[in-house]
Amino acid sequence: MDNKAWKPIKYERKIWETSYSDTQLYSQQIKWLAAHKEYDAAIPNFISKNEVELSKAEQKLINETFHLIGKFEVMMSQKSLTLPLILLRSESSCSSQIEHLTTSAKKVALAQLEAKSTTDAIMVVNNINAMTSALAQADMLSIKSILNIHKILLQNEKNMEPGKIRSKQVWIGGCNLWPSGALFVPPVCSRVEELLKDLITFSKREDVDAISKAAIIHAQFETIHPFLDGNGRVGRTILHTILKHEGALTNSAIPISAGLLNNLDKYFKSLNDYRSGNYSSIINDFCIAIQNGILIADIMVKKIEETLMNWKNKIKARSDSNIWKAIYVLVEQPVINANFLAKKLNIHIDNAYKIIDILISTGILKEISGGKRNTFYLANEITNILDEVASISSIRRIIQK
Repeated sequence: MDNKAWKPIKYERKIWETSYSDTQLYSQQIKWLAAHKEYDAAIPNFISKNEVELSKAEQKLINETFHLIGKFEVMMSQKSLTLPLILLRSESSCSSQIEHLTTSAKKVALAQLEAKSTTDAIMVVNNINAMTSALAQADMLSIKSILNIHKILLQNEKNMEPGKIRSKQVWIGGCNLWPSGALFVPPVCSRVEELLKDLITFSKREDVDAISKAAIIHAQFETIHPFLDGNGRVGRTILHTILKHEGALTNSAIPISAGLLNNLDKYFKSLNDYRSGNYSSIINDFCIAIQNGILIADIMVKKIEETLMNWKNKIKARSDSNIWKAIYVLVEQPVINANFLAKKLNIHIDNAYKIIDILISTGILKEISGGKRNTFYLANEITNILDEVASISSIRRIIQK
């Protein structure tokens, strides 16, 4: 490695005090716990004053990535679609997949209408809302903004203390009853707030480029692991927040998590490398993930544009008809009902039904669920595209071409 490494994080020996009584555990668990009460909790380094030095090869990769981001931003600004929302939907879905939360674009779209849906779909919707809220804030990263992201993300899981720094020890891997034997044990609760303050100080540095800063902040955040749950999704949201605040992304979003899904083992290894003092791996990984995310986004947008063109060729209507606006609504929200469409287009509900009837007759929409008063309609060509670009097999196929 050409650049200097940071010091590896240290660990402190702690004693685990279980909240379970002997009547709640099996006899073998009681015996095992008695012999394995000790565990090592991380003591992450403060990073606000650490030097970030890059090799020529690393700087070249970063410059190439910035160049591709710039081209992507220009290309997206010339599109007639509301692309940030579409791309955020893809990013949120892929970010959730990293946490083993899998669902379909159809279920997510239903959940966005507050229709009955699966728990995973609701979590993805919360992820979309958290990212949308975070990116809408022009303020610099702060503990308050991080807590707000978590509050939105975990709003349906009150037992996970949404919007609050954790009050209990957490760990990654191993048994879910105790930390002994875990792959990694983040710092004890009493250390978290000071570490977050140091992270915020690092985010204000002006001598570190946006990509390196975002990657390091993400890795440090995952090492601190300040919440009971949702740390990965919050951390990847912060990644986008930093890129936007630093001016690297202004008008669009890149499905970076889709790029990470291409090689999760490499991503997790880079996080471990960071804890060992090597910050180059995570920077390199995020450069590649950004480049792959741009590639995936480009494919997705082209497929959506082709679909829109086919729709326009099927529709026979006046140039001032609201149906032309309606098909763009379907790209943003591929499951609708009449009430949603009426509000979105600011038209009477009877006119919304007329538009829906035309879209059904042309095969653009199909009825999927609901009673007489609240029927839902699906633009399955759009959800098929979203599902395709969010699947790991498809992502790898796109990247390998």
